[in-house]
Amino acid sequence: MKSSALLVLIFGVTTVPRSGCAEQIRGQLYPEKQTYLLGEPVFVVLDLANAGSQPVWISVSCTWLDTRFEAPTAPKPHRGVSLFGCAGGGIAGSCGSSAREVLPGEHYKRRYLLDGFFRLDSPGAYPFRAWHKIDIYAGKTGYQIVASQEVVSEFELSFIEGSEKELASVYAPVLRDLKSLDPEIRGLARAAVLQNPPPFLEDVILALADDPQTTPSSVPALQRLATPQAKAKLAELSAAENPDAISALGEMGDPAYCSLMLNIARESRDYSRFIAMRAAGYLCGEVAVPLLTGLLGEADASSRFEAAYALGNSHSRDVVPVLISLLLDADPNVRRAAHDSLATLTHRHSKSYDGAARRTHDDWANWWASKGATATIYRIDECEESEPR
Repeated sequence: MKSSALLVLIFGVTTVPRSGCAEQIRGQLYPEKQTYLLGEPVFVVLDLANAGSQPVWISVSCTWLDTRFEAPTAPKPHRGVSLFGCAGGGIAGSCGSSAREVLPGEHYKRRYLLDGFFRLDSPGAYPFRAWHKIDIYAGKTGYQIVASQEVVSEFELSFIEGSEKELASVYAPVLRDLKSLDPEIRGLARAAVLQNPPPFLEDVILALADDPQTTPSSVPALQRLATPQAKAKLAELSAAENPDAISALGEMGDPAYCSLMLNIARESRDYSRFIAMRAAGYLCGEVAVPLLTGLLGEADASSRFEAAYALGNSHSRDVVPVLISLLLDADPNVRRAAHDSLATLTHRHSKSYDGAARRTHDDWANWWASKGATATIYRIDECEESEPR
Protein backbone atom coordinates (compact mmCIF):
# COMPACT_ATOMS: atom_id res chain seq x y z
CA MET A 1 0.00 0.00 0.00
CA LYS A 2 1.45 3.33 -1.05
CA SER A 3 1.37 6.19 1.44
CA SER A 4 2.78 9.66 1.64
CA ALA A 5 3.62 12.11 4.41
CA LEU A 6 2.06 15.55 4.60
CA LEU A 7 3.77 17.93 7.02
CA VAL A 8 2.08 21.07 8.29
CA LEU A 9 4.19 23.31 10.54
CA ILE A 10 3.11 26.09 12.89
CA PHE A 11 5.66 28.49 14.39
CA GLY A 12 6.09 31.71 16.31
CA VAL A 13 3.66 31.46 19.22
CA THR A 14 5.81 33.71 21.39
CA THR A 15 5.10 34.64 24.97
CA VAL A 16 7.46 37.65 24.98
CA PRO A 17 7.14 39.77 21.81
CA ARG A 18 10.58 41.39 22.19
CA SER A 19 12.32 38.01 21.74
CA GLY A 20 13.26 36.89 18.24
CA CYS A 21 14.28 33.42 19.43
CA ALA A 22 11.12 31.66 18.25
CA GLU A 23 11.57 32.87 14.69
CA GLN A 24 14.97 31.17 14.58
CA ILE A 25 13.60 27.67 15.17
CA ARG A 26 12.13 25.62 12.31
CA GLY A 27 10.69 22.23 13.09
CA GLN A 28 8.80 19.19 11.92
CA LEU A 29 7.63 15.81 13.23
CA TYR A 30 7.89 12.84 10.89
CA PRO A 31 7.81 9.02 11.08
CA GLU A 32 11.01 7.06 10.50
CA LYS A 33 9.24 5.10 7.77
CA GLN A 34 5.81 4.94 6.18
CA THR A 35 4.76 1.29 6.50
CA TYR A 36 4.71 -0.76 9.70
CA LEU A 37 3.70 -4.24 10.77
CA LEU A 38 0.73 -4.46 13.12
CA GLY A 39 2.21 -4.57 16.62
CA GLU A 40 5.46 -2.88 15.62
CA PRO A 41 6.49 0.17 17.66
CA VAL A 42 6.29 3.37 15.64
CA PHE A 43 8.96 6.00 16.17
CA VAL A 44 8.44 9.65 15.26
CA VAL A 45 11.30 12.13 14.98
CA LEU A 46 11.15 15.71 16.19
CA ASP A 47 13.59 17.73 14.03
CA LEU A 48 14.34 21.29 15.17
CA ALA A 49 16.70 23.53 13.19
CA ASN A 50 18.24 26.81 14.29
CA ALA A 51 17.88 29.02 11.22
CA GLY A 52 19.17 32.14 12.98
CA SER A 53 22.57 33.60 13.74
CA GLN A 54 22.50 33.14 17.54
CA PRO A 55 22.45 30.05 19.79
CA VAL A 56 19.04 29.07 21.17
CA TRP A 57 18.28 27.13 24.36
CA ILE A 58 15.20 24.89 24.09
CA SER A 59 13.31 22.53 26.40
CA VAL A 60 13.94 18.82 25.87
CA SER A 61 12.01 17.13 28.72
CA CYS A 62 8.41 16.25 29.63
CA THR A 63 7.88 13.91 26.68
CA TRP A 64 4.41 12.83 27.82
CA LEU A 65 3.30 16.43 28.38
CA ASP A 66 4.84 18.18 25.37
CA THR A 67 4.21 15.65 22.58
CA ARG A 68 0.70 14.60 21.55
CA PHE A 69 -0.58 12.36 18.77
CA GLU A 70 -4.05 12.06 17.28
CA ALA A 71 -5.40 9.51 14.80
CA PRO A 72 -8.94 10.62 13.89
CA THR A 73 -9.87 7.52 11.84
CA ALA A 74 -8.30 4.88 14.10
CA PRO A 75 -10.57 2.96 16.48
CA LYS A 76 -10.65 4.12 20.08
CA PRO A 77 -9.54 1.55 22.66
CA HIS A 78 -12.11 -0.28 24.75
CA ARG A 79 -12.70 1.50 28.05
CA GLY A 80 -11.52 -1.53 30.01
CA VAL A 81 -12.13 -2.27 33.66
CA SER A 82 -11.33 0.31 36.31
CA LEU A 83 -11.30 -0.54 40.00
CA PHE A 84 -12.62 2.99 40.47
CA GLY A 85 -15.92 1.81 38.99
CA CYS A 86 -17.87 3.58 36.30
CA ALA A 87 -16.95 6.95 37.81
CA GLY A 88 -13.32 6.31 36.78
CA GLY A 89 -10.27 7.82 38.38
CA GLY A 90 -6.64 8.69 37.71
CA ILE A 91 -3.52 10.54 38.71
CA ALA A 92 -1.99 13.44 36.83
CA GLY A 93 1.76 13.86 36.56
CA SER A 94 4.34 16.52 35.93
CA CYS A 95 8.05 16.68 35.34
CA GLY A 96 10.97 19.06 35.48
CA SER A 97 12.47 20.67 32.40
CA SER A 98 16.00 20.66 31.10
CA ALA A 99 17.56 22.75 28.36
CA ARG A 100 19.57 22.02 25.23
CA GLU A 101 21.64 24.50 23.23
CA VAL A 102 21.09 24.51 19.46
CA LEU A 103 23.83 26.41 17.61
CA PRO A 104 23.18 28.39 14.38
CA GLY A 105 22.76 26.01 11.45
CA GLU A 106 22.44 22.96 13.73
CA HIS A 107 19.58 20.46 14.00
CA TYR A 108 18.35 18.94 17.22
CA LYS A 109 16.61 15.59 16.69
CA ARG A 110 14.80 13.43 19.18
CA ARG A 111 12.82 10.20 18.76
CA TYR A 112 9.41 9.71 20.32
CA LEU A 113 7.18 6.68 20.53
CA LEU A 114 3.84 7.08 18.79
CA ASP A 115 1.24 6.87 21.51
CA GLY A 116 -2.24 8.17 22.11
CA PHE A 117 -5.87 7.41 22.73
CA PHE A 118 -6.35 5.16 19.71
CA ARG A 119 -5.87 1.52 18.71
CA LEU A 120 -3.90 0.35 15.67
CA ASP A 121 -4.74 -3.34 15.35
CA SER A 122 -6.28 -3.42 11.86
CA PRO A 123 -4.46 -3.14 8.51
CA GLY A 124 -4.93 0.12 6.65
CA ALA A 125 -3.72 3.66 6.14
CA TYR A 126 -4.30 6.14 8.96
CA PRO A 127 -3.77 9.91 9.02
CA PHE A 128 -1.99 11.30 12.09
CA ARG A 129 -1.60 14.72 13.59
CA ALA A 130 1.31 15.41 15.95
CA TRP A 131 2.04 18.37 18.22
CA HIS A 132 5.15 19.33 20.14
CA LYS A 133 5.35 22.36 22.39
CA ILE A 134 8.77 24.01 22.67
CA ASP A 135 9.82 26.42 25.40
CA ILE A 136 12.74 28.68 24.56
CA TYR A 137 14.96 29.85 27.40
CA ALA A 138 17.01 32.96 27.92
CA GLY A 139 20.13 30.87 28.47
CA LYS A 140 21.62 27.79 30.04
CA THR A 141 21.08 29.03 33.58
CA GLY A 142 17.96 30.47 35.10
CA TYR A 143 15.61 28.65 32.68
CA GLN A 144 13.51 31.75 32.16
CA ILE A 145 11.06 31.12 29.32
CA VAL A 146 11.30 33.97 26.82
CA ALA A 147 9.23 32.40 24.03
CA SER A 148 7.14 29.35 23.19
CA GLN A 149 6.02 27.81 19.96
CA GLU A 150 4.20 24.75 18.74
CA VAL A 151 5.29 22.45 15.95
CA VAL A 152 2.34 20.71 14.28
CA SER A 153 2.78 18.03 11.63
CA GLU A 154 0.40 15.78 9.74
CA PHE A 155 1.38 12.48 8.14
CA GLU A 156 -0.10 9.18 7.02
CA LEU A 157 1.07 5.72 8.06
CA SER A 158 0.20 2.32 6.61
CA PHE A 159 -0.09 -0.82 8.73
CA ILE A 160 0.10 -4.35 7.31
CA GLU A 161 -0.13 -7.83 8.78
CA GLY A 162 3.06 -9.79 9.34
CA SER A 163 4.20 -13.09 10.78
CA GLU A 164 5.63 -13.49 14.27
CA LYS A 165 9.04 -14.04 12.67
CA GLU A 166 8.77 -10.75 10.78
CA LEU A 167 7.64 -8.93 13.92
CA ALA A 168 10.53 -10.42 15.90
CA SER A 169 12.89 -9.13 13.22
CA VAL A 170 11.69 -5.53 13.51
CA TYR A 171 11.98 -5.73 17.30
CA ALA A 172 15.62 -6.85 17.08
CA PRO A 173 17.13 -3.32 17.00
CA VAL A 174 14.83 -2.30 19.85
CA LEU A 175 16.15 -5.17 21.96
CA ARG A 176 19.71 -4.12 21.14
CA ASP A 177 18.89 -0.61 22.33
CA LEU A 178 17.81 -2.07 25.68
CA LYS A 179 21.52 -2.67 26.32
CA SER A 180 22.64 0.80 25.25
CA LEU A 181 24.87 2.79 27.61
CA ASP A 182 22.84 5.89 26.72
CA PRO A 183 19.97 6.14 29.26
CA GLU A 184 17.73 8.01 26.80
CA ILE A 185 18.12 5.34 24.11
CA ARG A 186 17.67 2.59 26.69
CA GLY A 187 14.56 4.25 28.13
CA LEU A 188 12.90 4.69 24.73
CA ALA A 189 13.59 1.05 23.83
CA ARG A 190 12.08 -0.07 27.13
CA ALA A 191 8.97 2.01 26.46
CA ALA A 192 8.69 0.45 22.99
CA VAL A 193 8.90 -3.09 24.39
CA LEU A 194 6.35 -2.38 27.10
CA GLN A 195 3.89 -0.36 25.00
CA ASN A 196 2.12 -3.23 23.22
CA PRO A 197 4.08 -6.35 24.17
CA PRO A 198 3.91 -9.38 21.85
CA PRO A 199 3.97 -12.80 23.54
CA PHE A 200 7.46 -13.66 22.26
CA LEU A 201 8.87 -10.87 24.47
CA GLU A 202 7.49 -12.42 27.66
CA ASP A 203 10.94 -13.31 29.04
CA VAL A 204 12.21 -9.78 28.39
CA ILE A 205 9.25 -8.21 30.17
CA LEU A 206 9.51 -10.59 33.13
CA ALA A 207 13.18 -9.63 33.46
CA LEU A 208 12.27 -5.94 33.41
CA ALA A 209 9.67 -6.60 36.10
CA ASP A 210 12.37 -8.18 38.29
CA ASP A 211 14.50 -5.03 38.15
CA PRO A 212 13.38 -2.58 40.88
CA GLN A 213 14.23 0.34 38.59
CA THR A 214 11.93 -0.87 35.81
CA THR A 215 9.25 -2.66 37.83
CA PRO A 216 6.80 0.31 37.83
CA SER A 217 6.83 0.69 34.04
CA SER A 218 6.62 -3.10 33.55
CA VAL A 219 3.37 -3.58 35.46
CA PRO A 220 1.05 -2.25 32.70
CA ALA A 221 2.87 -4.43 30.15
CA LEU A 222 2.36 -7.52 32.31
CA GLN A 223 -1.34 -6.65 32.45
CA ARG A 224 -1.52 -6.27 28.65
CA LEU A 225 0.52 -9.46 28.11
CA ALA A 226 -1.92 -11.42 30.32
CA THR A 227 -0.10 -14.76 30.04
CA PRO A 228 -0.11 -17.17 33.01
CA GLN A 229 3.48 -16.18 33.78
CA ALA A 230 2.59 -12.49 33.60
CA LYS A 231 -0.30 -13.01 36.05
CA ALA A 232 1.98 -14.97 38.37
CA LYS A 233 4.50 -12.12 38.35
CA LEU A 234 1.75 -9.60 39.14
CA ALA A 235 0.60 -11.83 41.99
CA GLU A 236 4.17 -11.94 43.33
CA LEU A 237 4.41 -8.14 43.18
CA SER A 238 0.94 -7.81 44.72
CA ALA A 239 1.92 -10.01 47.65
CA ALA A 240 4.80 -7.58 48.21
CA GLU A 241 2.12 -4.88 48.48
CA ASN A 242 2.89 -3.11 45.19
CA PRO A 243 -0.32 -1.06 44.66
CA ASP A 244 0.14 -0.80 40.88
CA ALA A 245 0.43 -4.56 40.58
CA ILE A 246 -2.61 -5.08 42.82
CA SER A 247 -4.63 -2.74 40.63
CA ALA A 248 -3.45 -4.37 37.40
CA LEU A 249 -4.13 -7.91 38.62
CA GLY A 250 -7.49 -6.89 40.01
CA GLU A 251 -8.57 -5.29 36.74
CA MET A 252 -7.77 -8.49 34.85
CA GLY A 253 -10.79 -10.07 36.55
CA ASP A 254 -9.39 -13.51 37.32
CA PRO A 255 -11.24 -14.85 40.42
CA ALA A 256 -8.32 -17.20 41.11
CA TYR A 257 -6.66 -14.23 42.84
CA CYS A 258 -9.61 -13.48 45.15
CA SER A 259 -7.92 -14.98 48.22
CA LEU A 260 -4.76 -12.97 47.61
CA MET A 261 -6.70 -9.72 47.48
CA LEU A 262 -8.70 -10.56 50.61
CA ASN A 263 -5.49 -11.33 52.49
CA ILE A 264 -3.90 -8.03 51.48
CA ALA A 265 -7.08 -6.14 52.39
CA ARG A 266 -7.08 -7.76 55.83
CA GLU A 267 -3.40 -7.60 56.68
CA SER A 268 -1.88 -4.58 54.99
CA ARG A 269 -1.88 -1.18 56.62
CA ASP A 270 -0.43 0.66 53.61
CA TYR A 271 -2.19 2.29 50.65
CA SER A 272 -2.08 -1.12 48.96
CA ARG A 273 -4.80 -2.21 51.40
CA PHE A 274 -7.28 0.19 49.83
CA ILE A 275 -6.51 -0.97 46.29
CA ALA A 276 -6.81 -4.60 47.40
CA MET A 277 -10.25 -3.82 48.84
CA ARG A 278 -11.42 -2.58 45.46
CA ALA A 279 -9.84 -5.55 43.70
CA ALA A 280 -11.45 -7.97 46.16
CA GLY A 281 -14.85 -6.44 45.48
CA TYR A 282 -14.43 -7.19 41.76
CA LEU A 283 -12.71 -10.59 41.95
CA CYS A 284 -14.61 -12.02 44.92
CA GLY A 285 -18.09 -10.51 44.57
CA GLU A 286 -20.38 -11.61 47.39
CA VAL A 287 -17.47 -13.32 49.18
CA ALA A 288 -15.86 -9.93 49.84
CA VAL A 289 -19.00 -8.25 51.16
CA PRO A 290 -18.65 -9.30 54.87
CA LEU A 291 -15.10 -7.93 55.02
CA LEU A 292 -16.01 -4.69 53.25
CA THR A 293 -19.17 -3.96 55.23
CA GLY A 294 -17.22 -4.61 58.42
CA LEU A 295 -14.83 -1.81 57.46
CA LEU A 296 -17.72 0.65 57.29
CA GLY A 297 -17.76 0.77 61.07
CA GLU A 298 -14.24 2.16 61.29
CA ALA A 299 -13.81 5.69 62.56
CA ASP A 300 -11.27 6.41 59.82
CA ALA A 301 -13.19 8.10 57.00
CA SER A 302 -10.60 6.93 54.44
CA SER A 303 -11.41 3.29 55.22
CA ARG A 304 -15.16 3.92 54.87
CA PHE A 305 -14.53 5.81 51.62
CA GLU A 306 -12.56 2.91 50.11
CA ALA A 307 -14.97 0.30 51.42
CA ALA A 308 -17.86 2.16 49.79
CA TYR A 309 -16.10 2.15 46.42
CA ALA A 310 -15.11 -1.50 46.84
CA LEU A 311 -18.74 -2.46 47.50
CA GLY A 312 -19.62 -0.84 44.19
CA ASN A 313 -17.29 -3.33 42.50
CA SER A 314 -18.98 -6.35 44.06
CA HIS A 315 -21.92 -6.88 41.66
CA SER A 316 -24.03 -7.54 44.76
CA ARG A 317 -27.69 -6.58 45.05
CA ASP A 318 -27.48 -6.81 48.83
CA VAL A 319 -25.02 -3.92 49.11
CA VAL A 320 -27.34 -1.37 47.51
CA PRO A 321 -29.29 -0.63 50.77
CA VAL A 322 -25.94 -0.43 52.59
CA LEU A 323 -24.66 2.14 50.13
CA ILE A 324 -27.91 4.10 50.34
CA SER A 325 -27.44 4.36 54.10
CA LEU A 326 -23.94 5.76 53.50
CA LEU A 327 -25.49 8.73 51.70
CA LEU A 328 -26.08 10.04 55.23
CA ASP A 329 -22.47 9.53 56.36
CA ALA A 330 -20.94 12.48 58.20
CA ASP A 331 -18.05 12.64 55.72
CA PRO A 332 -18.86 14.16 52.30
CA ASN A 333 -16.24 12.02 50.54
CA VAL A 334 -17.85 8.85 51.87
CA ARG A 335 -21.20 10.11 50.61
CA ARG A 336 -19.66 10.76 47.18
CA ALA A 337 -18.15 7.26 47.10
CA ALA A 338 -21.53 5.74 47.96
CA HIS A 339 -23.23 7.78 45.24
CA ASP A 340 -20.65 6.71 42.63
CA SER A 341 -20.92 3.06 43.63
CA LEU A 342 -24.70 3.15 43.41
CA ALA A 343 -24.35 4.53 39.88
CA THR A 344 -21.89 1.74 39.02
CA LEU A 345 -24.21 -0.99 40.30
CA THR A 346 -27.49 0.34 38.93
CA HIS A 347 -26.54 2.66 36.05
CA ARG A 348 -28.94 5.08 37.69
CA HIS A 349 -27.68 8.62 38.15
CA SER A 350 -29.79 10.31 40.77
CA LYS A 351 -29.77 14.04 41.24
CA SER A 352 -27.19 15.02 43.83
CA TYR A 353 -28.44 17.86 46.02
CA ASP A 354 -25.63 20.12 47.23
CA GLY A 355 -25.66 20.30 51.01
CA ALA A 356 -28.80 18.18 51.19
CA ALA A 357 -27.67 14.64 51.99
CA ARG A 358 -31.11 13.74 53.29
CA ARG A 359 -32.81 14.59 49.99
CA THR A 360 -30.26 12.54 48.03
CA HIS A 361 -30.71 9.64 50.43
CA ASP A 362 -34.50 9.79 50.25
CA ASP A 363 -34.44 9.93 46.45
CA TRP A 364 -32.39 6.70 46.31
CA ALA A 365 -34.36 5.03 49.11
CA ASN A 366 -37.69 5.71 47.38
CA TRP A 367 -36.36 4.44 44.05
CA TRP A 368 -35.01 1.26 45.63
CA ALA A 369 -38.24 0.60 47.49
CA SER A 370 -40.20 0.71 44.24
CA LYS A 371 -37.66 -0.71 41.75
CA GLY A 372 -35.13 -2.68 43.78
CA ALA A 373 -36.74 -6.09 43.32
CA THR A 374 -36.44 -5.93 39.54
CA ALA A 375 -33.60 -3.47 38.97
CA THR A 376 -30.65 -4.86 37.04
CA ILE A 377 -27.37 -4.95 38.96
CA TYR A 378 -24.30 -4.34 36.81
CA ARG A 379 -20.63 -5.28 36.98
CA ILE A 380 -17.81 -2.75 36.67
CA ASP A 381 -16.98 -4.21 33.26
CA GLU A 382 -20.45 -3.18 32.07
CA CYS A 383 -20.11 0.58 32.45
CA GLU A 384 -22.18 2.64 30.05
CA GLU A 385 -23.36 6.18 29.60
CA SER A 386 -26.86 6.84 30.87
CA GLU A 387 -28.97 9.88 31.50
CA PRO A 388 -29.83 11.10 35.01
CA ARG A 389 -33.24 9.94 36.08
